[in-house]
Amino acid sequence: MAASQATRSTKFQTAGIKHDLQTGIELIGESSDVLRTKYTGVPTTSLTNPNPNTPFSGTGAISANVNTQGSTQAVFVNNSITLHQKIDLILGARLDNFHINYTDSTAGTNFSRTDLMPSTKGSIVFKPIKDGSI
Repeated sequence: MAASQATRSTKFQTAGIKHDLQTGIELIGESSDVLRTKYTGVPTTSLTNPNPNTPFSGTGAISANVNTQGSTQAVFVNNSITLHQKIDLILGARLDNFHINYTDSTAGTNFSRTDLMPSTKGSIVFKPIKDGSI
């Protein structure tokens, strides 16, 4: 997995209201390669009294060869707005673009999917004392 994030923060005022604006991008890449082997002809043994000298005579064959690759690209913005010295309004939005490729070469299965997922958030923060908030 590889991930990278870049953010930019800026402060400004509009009509006497303070804003602390944060914007950014996020890039993530993931991959997985799974090779599974299934064995047949494996000799049985006692669980409570195994014989360590029993030769292994199983035959292995690949049962799954799966490759999965996923990527995410996202942009986001958060704005912390000071409405009053004791009240902040926090608003945010994010847009994620998620893409996945899946290949199982033993089963001959392939698929891909892309999802575009927007999300928003908002909160009101009350600060009854200088160094505390609820």
